[in-house]
Amino acid sequence: MKIRVIASALAIAIAGFSTNLAGAATFGTIGPDNEALAPLGLTNPLSGYFGANLYLIGSNVTIQATVLGQEAGYNNRFSFYGQTYSSNGLTTFENDANGVAQFLQSGLSSGLLDFWFGANSALAALSATNGTNADNSSASIANFFVSFLPNATATFGQSVLLFLDDGAGGTSDNHDDLVVRLDIVGGHLAPVPVPAAGLLLVGALGGLAAIRRRRQSV
Repeated sequence: MKIRVIASALAIAIAGFSTNLAGAATFGTIGPDNEALAPLGLTNPLSGYFGANLYLIGSNVTIQATVLGQEAGYNNRFSFYGQTYSSNGLTTFENDANGVAQFLQSGLSSGLLDFWFGANSALAALSATNGTNADNSSASIANFFVSFLPNATATFGQSVLLFLDDGAGGTSDNHDDLVVRLDIVGGHLAPVPVPAAGLLLVGALGGLAAIRRRRQSV
């Protein structure tokens, strides 16, 4: 479904083009030392975005959050609309529909998705929160990497993967410390990276053009 039916479309999209967000999304890859990619049946390296923040387009939307696993010594956490998973320092990945934990949230409307990662590390920022997600310029600051399914280079979709790096630094800067998949239950696609704060569609289209130019120049 295309932009002309934006009023009835549903999508999760990158919102990294507004000045009230922390920086802008940067195209990149994770791997080859990411220990989640092979167990989850993903390509290695995997393309996606650093410093991205996710925005929902639609109304009365239901989203399912599935924790797929983690590889970390820290007790990292994932919170989705107040529902929280704690890793307890375990190392496991589950490549199935249920994962290791699931949350369901209904009745959602357009806006930044309400989720955050907590990193139990004395070296890291306390959390990586959607809306203020840091880029990956510092190995000691928690942040998450975003990759859409089935097209990892897309900036929109109905399913998206989130890969936490908990900020432990050193050789563990590989974004496999906690992995979560978000899925819209039903709905249609809308290829529009809508900025936060309800900017007009024209501004959103300008953002999409900007990120495409950035990728082409790399």
